[in-house]
Amino acid sequence: MTAKYEFKALRGDLKYLIPSVFAFLLLALNVGYYVEAEENSNDRRYFLKQDFTFQMEFRSLYSHWTWSYDALTIEQKQELMDYCKYRWGIVTDLDHADELKACSARKM
Repeated sequence: MTAKYEFKALRGDLKYLIPSVFAFLLLALNVGYYVEAEENSNDRRYFLKQDFTFQMEFRSLYSHWTWSYDALTIEQKQELMDYCKYRWGIVTDLDHADELKACSARKM
């Protein structure tokens, strides 16, 4: 008799667990953030992604604008390409400074 009761209790817990996991995955695929690095604040800015990815944290193009296009490393270019793709829906290779300006022109 106790085995049946334990199974019913487990089944009742799964009733809430499965939708919770599904909601978390849906949220993780659709919401991202970047850190707004201003003088007096380190705020997270959340946004809806334009494409699905499990990457949650992105590097903002505007918070870290202390370098020129020629000084960008491959890793920095990749971070900016990801930001432009998932934040604005702009797919670019960042081969030229003009492509970087096209993404930065989308700033609200």
